[in-house]
Amino acid sequence: MKLFVYCFRDFDERQHFDALTREAGIDYAASPDYPTAGTAHLAAGCEAISFTPCRMDAALLRQFRGLGVKYLA
Repeated sequence: MKLFVYCFRDFDERQHFDALTREAGIDYAASPDYPTAGTAHLAAGCEAISFTPCRMDAALLRQFRGLGVKYLA
């Protein structure tokens, strides 16, 4: 599984996501940006996205589904 992490904080989250990669075999990519219509493309090829609480409307959810995203965290 590949995960895309929005709102990524390198200074305190990288160690945890790197451990997830080693321990569970989950690959990830990340960006400090919030998920928006303009940044949704960053999650192309990922089955899941992780993000901080933010606005997530139906149009954005459809955009993610069109990119193959199946899970939100």
